[in-house]
Amino acid sequence: MKKEIVDIGISGMHCASCAQNLEKSLSNQNGIERASVNFGTESASVEFDDDKISIQQVVNTIKKSGFNIISQKITVGIGGMHCATCAQRVRDALLKMPGVLYVTVNSSTDNAIIGFVPQTVQIKDIKNSVNASGYKFMGVLDDDFDPQKAESLRIKEQKSRLYRIVAALAISVPMMILMYLPVHHAPLYPFISFIISTPVFVYVAWPIFAAAFTALRQKNLTMDGMYALGIGTAYFASVLGTFNIILTHEFMFYETALMLAGFLTLGRFLEVRARGRTSDSIKKLIGLQPKTATVITNGVQHQVPIEDVVAGDIIFIKPGEKIPVDGTIISGESTINESMVTGESMPSLKKTDDPVIGGTINLTSVLNVKAEKVGKDTVLAQIIKLVREAQGARPPIQKIADKAVFWFIPSVLFVAILVFAGWYFIAG
Repeated sequence: MKKEIVDIGISGMHCASCAQNLEKSLSNQNGIERASVNFGTESASVEFDDDKISIQQVVNTIKKSGFNIISQKITVGIGGMHCATCAQRVRDALLKMPGVLYVTVNSSTDNAIIGFVPQTVQIKDIKNSVNASGYKFMGVLDDDFDPQKAESLRIKEQKSRLYRIVAALAISVPMMILMYLPVHHAPLYPFISFIISTPVFVYVAWPIFAAAFTALRQKNLTMDGMYALGIGTAYFASVLGTFNIILTHEFMFYETALMLAGFLTLGRFLEVRARGRTSDSIKKLIGLQPKTATVITNGVQHQVPIEDVVAGDIIFIKPGEKIPVDGTIISGESTINESMVTGESMPSLKKTDDPVIGGTINLTSVLNVKAEKVGKDTVLAQIIKLVREAQGARPPIQKIADKAVFWFIPSVLFVAILVFAGWYFIAG
């Protein structure tokens, strides 16, 4: 039994119910020990038995639930490969890493295309895996991963919602005004309303019906199902009224169906915008992390990516530069701006043997610092982790609300059926 833990970025969640349904779908999979979906940070933490379920199957479960993952694809150079067997060895070594989704290795071009989950796998992990398999990691040849990919996707989804809101209100508001004018009683008005509103209704309401269908396919009753039932019933009744099938022209609710769909979309638009603002603090903290560091090796200074810095490296820091990692000053004396950690606006004086924190700014003099904590072990990384956990934590009252919603939807449907039966069979 081999347990692995991966953190996966998720896109497409628009409410807490989405996170809850995805968490339920993941937890029901054989081999997944624990699944925690964080709606606030749009991510999922999954602990699974690698002997029973693969990372690709975890990803497929997420996609079948109607969501997408934020992944990264890079091409890396690999030296020392001579044949297809070499390529297979490298591929097998990389696929053993939790968080690697797929690997294509080409021994003739000495490179590999790797798709992975960036929250779990870092470039240095890939480098270590390639080197440990007996070959030489030659660096990243290209990188199609945009650090702002999740943000760009969120903006794209928000634009789509905004277009739907405008379309819904642009048609439903005039139709509602026409209800109070004589033209409303014109013989062709029902058919014109049907022709105008149908394509707009399909465009605006499609995400709602798609989310409801996905939830039903996963055997979950969600608010999307309620929304789809409400606006779908209003539209279906309007179609019957238009063509005088059972209902008459008095039962046309095209503007109601459109306006409801528009307001639901508006609610999601505002919710996602508010959620995006709450993540600004994390983005600012991530922005404090320097991308490179100047490492001294055998008396020679050279810049390396921050991912390549390891504990024990001696780092040269000029005045005005950010300190890349947590460590201890081995030579030099300078004032350091630590306001990002302490909140103190006045810089503090640091000298030999004093500890320094990654992300703080060296102000006045040159320092040589011995790296002690790097990557996820730095104070800044721990702060970012704590902020993410705080944003995603659910208070006890939220658990009560989740249980109430679980019974609320069937109860509303039951009452609706009783009311319908009462009017249909008793009142005639």
